[in-house]
Amino acid sequence: TNSSNHHTEQGPSGSSIKKNQSSHEFSDDDDDFAGVDFAALDDKIVQHQQMTQAMDGSHRTPPPMQHLPPPPPPHAPIYNRRVATNSARTSLSDGSGPSYPKFSRYVIRSVQVDVKTFTKTIAVGTWTSKDEIGDRQESERLRKICEENNGRNFDNPLNSIEIDGCLHLRGEWYHTQCHVGDVIHLCSLSGTYATDKSALPVVLHSNPPEGSDMHDDLLLVVHPD
Repeated sequence: TNSSNHHTEQGPSGSSIKKNQSSHEFSDDDDDFAGVDFAALDDKIVQHQQMTQAMDGSHRTPPPMQHLPPPPPPHAPIYNRRVATNSARTSLSDGSGPSYPKFSRYVIRSVQVDVKTFTKTIAVGTWTSKDEIGDRQESERLRKICEENNGRNFDNPLNSIEIDGCLHLRGEWYHTQCHVGDVIHLCSLSGTYATDKSALPVVLHSNPPEGSDMHDDLLLVVHPD
């Protein structure tokens, strides 16, 4: 008997029991990763961490809000700005003729919530083609943010983002799910109310206080596309 393949154990009654000892071959696990460039992989990880940290910093630091007007008192009547009347457009409320919807397209720059007055304030900037991200992957979005902030002050990377004004959401509008970077439309169904940045700040309230403009037909559309 080949002693390298068999060994003998003593049975309970003193009999000998032979068992086969199987042989195992072990290979180096590193051979499975011979084609992996670990140095390049480490560089990718470092780059991703740097971009993620820059993105996290941008979320932690809100845009400067000191130039934005505070929301009106909760019980103050709401009067959003109307456009100048002309012969081409009239209001649905007076029944004098047809009217045409109008809207303005914005990007949300900041979202603040005041639970004391039940007000959600969103700072917005006028939408431009550079705001369109589309279906880019998250890594590309992070790279874009880092490139745009290259050479800027990373202690407050959003300081350079233009804010045109704000919308104060109250009542049922308060529960609108919106986030920084979302595209929105501010719409007037009759075209009677201004929607461009000259109309800001705007107050949207599902149950406006007594004395408010009851013909106000402004509404907010999130992700209009």
